[in-house]
Amino acid sequence: MSVPKPRDPNALSITPGELADELDHVFAQPATDLEMEAEQLERAHQILQRGLQEN
Repeated sequence: MSVPKPRDPNALSITPGELADELDHVFAQPATDLEMEAEQLERAHQILQRGLQEN
């Protein structure tokens, strides 16, 4: 039986490359109006916030 190992506190939960890929995906579609741009920026903000909180 293996012993459970705690998560390494120094390990990144999301890598900079993964973060960039997620942001690229958000901005892949051009915003055609202000509402779409606001939605894109909100999603990007959520991604960045998650990256900062988890790392």
